[in-house]
Amino acid sequence: MRTIKRFTLVFFLSALLIISACTKNDTPPVEEEENLEEDVIEEEHTFEIDLDVKIEGLIQVANDKVIIDGKTNAPPGSRIHSSAQNQNVAIANFIDVVEVKQDGTFHFEFEQTNEDVHGMLTLSVSDPKALEAYGYHFENVTSSQRYETNQMDHYEIRAYYRLPANAEQPYQFEIEQPEWERPEDYGERAIWLTTEATVNKHYIMIEGESNFIEGTMLHANVLNEKGMIEPLSFDQAVTKPDGTFTFYIPYQQLKPMTVVIEAKMSRNASERPIQLYGKAGELWEGDFVKKDKKETIIEAKIALPLPQITMTTPFTILIAEERLTITLDEKDVIQYNTNQWQTDAETQYENIVQHFCNMHETTFTIQVNDTLLPLLKEATSCENINWETAEQPSTHIQFIIEQMK
Repeated sequence: MRTIKRFTLVFFLSALLIISACTKNDTPPVEEEENLEEDVIEEEHTFEIDLDVKIEGLIQVANDKVIIDGKTNAPPGSRIHSSAQNQNVAIANFIDVVEVKQDGTFHFEFEQTNEDVHGMLTLSVSDPKALEAYGYHFENVTSSQRYETNQMDHYEIRAYYRLPANAEQPYQFEIEQPEWERPEDYGERAIWLTTEATVNKHYIMIEGESNFIEGTMLHANVLNEKGMIEPLSFDQAVTKPDGTFTFYIPYQQLKPMTVVIEAKMSRNASERPIQLYGKAGELWEGDFVKKDKKETIIEAKIALPLPQITMTTPFTILIAEERLTITLDEKDVIQYNTNQWQTDAETQYENIVQHFCNMHETTFTIQVNDTLLPLLKEATSCENINWETAEQPSTHIQFIIEQMK
């Protein structure tokens, strides 16, 4: 009996010592872990929140590689989502997502394609304090890179960029920080719009200004001289925060064409334009209003009096305010070392001159530097040309056709 009591007492004391030892050994690590967590939380929230959220950076294109070295003032751990389109079709190899580093930087690298790339970088944030300050739908953000989504008062932070098809490499540019200037009648129901067209060998670019509210969907089609729709020549655009918009419309052949721009609420998924203009556009007013079978639409037609000629030499044609300007780069027309014509350049020059030489009710001007002036005059048979010496230094030949007042 005494043996049992002694054993029980020894067992009890041993257990007590073990429990005491464990308690002494476990306490400091728990306290250290709690202190460490507090330090981490404090370190995470030392980030200074700025409501003017930016996506910045440098885009470099070389050796068919696209490298984006970007920076943002959003909190570390945020994500930048990359996407791109050509003719509203996603380009798979530009789809990616990266995390923002502690210093605010991020990096993308893509294989370049031989098509026109319209890229977009979009920010997503998970930091609780940043979200509380920004608003869970970025409604408190003041950035010029804030764009409204299809849902009213739901916004995204985006940066847009464009990589032209077959552009000469290498080249680089900064991500744009847009500046928006809304017209005084922005968002009114009496719609107006103005446009400027630029044509090159790849596409027709239409840049427009309007008082459309942000997020209005616009569509553009091309008609030939017979009023028939040109196949595969179309694009769509969404108006920006100041009502501006841009189309990039592919085309098959250089010839006279008309671009038709339409806005239809039945094609619009954004809540705010539908609320303002009506589900069927019935609240629209102004000179561009047109009644369709089922709804009221906005329609604008832009005549492009382009020459029907074949051009292999790179060119740019600007059409604005009854003035058409064709620009050629001298190096694509004349060989500097011999002062001779480049291959096919003389024929294309003559085709342009003959097309515009006797056009009624227009003035025709050729502007070139004084070095090339004698050479071009000698090659030109048209007598109805106004010759102008370009301001030095100039590396372009310009053909300017204006409607007579």
